[in-house]
Amino acid sequence: MSINNAPVARTLVHQREVICRGYAREDGLWDIEGYLCDTKPHSVFLSDRGEVKPHEPIHEMRLCLTLDTQLLIHDARAEMLNHPHRVCPAITGAYRSLVGMRIGAGFLSAARQRFRGVNGCTHLSELIGPVATTAFQALWDRLGDPGEGGRRDGWQVGGCHALRADGEIVREQFPALYRPAE
Repeated sequence: MSINNAPVARTLVHQREVICRGYAREDGLWDIEGYLCDTKPHSVFLSDRGEVKPHEPIHEMRLCLTLDTQLLIHDARAEMLNHPHRVCPAITGAYRSLVGMRIGAGFLSAARQRFRGVNGCTHLSELIGPVATTAFQALWDRLGDPGEGGRRDGWQVGGCHALRADGEIVREQFPALYRPAE
């Protein structure tokens, strides 16, 4: 997939794949997994690993959050399958501190603060956002009707352009939450 419309030749120098999946568990909880993989089409040398051949993962990591239908995190597991430095996996346990947090307003900001700088791994932390939005997509039909905060089907009225409180979609689909523009 490419969105390049420029009539200029390009050469691929780096590829990042982010894949997220949501799973229903037999115990009534949900596992939302994020996967990140960085590769290059040419060899690179890393001081802790030596030569990384073309298309071999430089970064290959997973983050799995186990949640309930209230989007409360019951478990959090981080795993590094490939990493550039031998010390990288030492930080994976820090992501257990997501347990007890609830995905919703303020979650990403709180998570970013928690894993800022040396308190986290840039790549694992980058997975938190896609995993959180995948949780909404995976559970949208199980999250309930609009409440005081405007939640319905996992979306927050006012949380994106399409769901603006004074917009057509909210007026038609969530009339109780519609607020005409002033």
